[in-house]
Amino acid sequence: MLTKQNAIPKWLLILLCILRKKHKVDVSLQNGKILFPSEIATGYASYYSLAEGLDVVACNTQSNQTFTLDRVPTAEPNFYVLQICCSSFPFEYKVNGEIYWIGGSSASRMLWYPSTTKISYKIPAGVKIKNITIVVSKDYLNRFISDINMPENHGGCNLNYYIQSLNLSENLEKYFVFNNEIQLKLSMEIYKLATEILGCVNNMDILENFIVKLNALKLLTLFIRGIHGCKNKADDLQANAEFRLTEIEQIQKLKTIIEHYEEPTHLTLDYLAKKVGMSKTLMKVKFKKMEGTSIYEYYQQLRMNKAKDMIDKKSDSITNIAYSMGFKSVSHFSRLFKKYHGVKASSI
Repeated sequence: MLTKQNAIPKWLLILLCILRKKHKVDVSLQNGKILFPSEIATGYASYYSLAEGLDVVACNTQSNQTFTLDRVPTAEPNFYVLQICCSSFPFEYKVNGEIYWIGGSSASRMLWYPSTTKISYKIPAGVKIKNITIVVSKDYLNRFISDINMPENHGGCNLNYYIQSLNLSENLEKYFVFNNEIQLKLSMEIYKLATEILGCVNNMDILENFIVKLNALKLLTLFIRGIHGCKNKADDLQANAEFRLTEIEQIQKLKTIIEHYEEPTHLTLDYLAKKVGMSKTLMKVKFKKMEGTSIYEYYQQLRMNKAKDMIDKKSDSITNIAYSMGFKSVSHFSRLFKKYHGVKASSI
């Protein structure tokens, strides 16, 4: 359930006070929404109090003037902040005196820091602000980690291993600016979870609160996976393998088109490139790097999976299934089917 107005967490009260004092504007919290005056920004940020010690702020606004936000560090690490930036424009963050650019690419999207960190960030006028801030208390995070009881490799995330192999409590006291050392598929998963939270518009709705909480906990889990691969507390950002957020969106759109394509004719690269607004060469390169396979292989795998499902259900003859899927030769269909499934279609 949402926190009552008179039970606003201290970290949020301090944040609102800083905004009011520094920019001399009335920033208020009403019905779970952080309201900005029009001279600062258009829109609002949604605030979710999901449990004692677990809060989320989803900001999807347009800045109307340049402003900075300075966070006052605490003496002890009472809480931790995980921030995911989905903006296509990079923002300047100053973390303990060092400058980083967060957002604008898949390689610089996630920032973690304990409450003892001195941090400020600058937002220029006229940009879209799309970010998720997860604030978790030390007690809640400890309970979350200790309560995990899962198979050895549940979903590719063996947290028990990470907790033992890392000095987790020590690592949590550091700040992390994630770069492209995180696997790209993990980065894509983070992006999808964050944008799903940003898509929730009614924080008084029980179902939306459930979605936000579930995704927030998944993001915390992915963070623990991420720090396993970090060499130090603030990895240098490398530009040579970055992916623009617009490119991630284009590849997501490309996958959706392929997955829902029902026409009997074959998809072409020209058609796909035009649909997603990329050159053929760039589209092929980015897809291969993000998905680990070519567009052709991805397309054929989906088709063969669909064909197997139709054959398993005996919905039609193999010949009709092959022709309905755009194959001009049943023998060609049969060769591909065996390549992807290891058996002849006629043997199923």
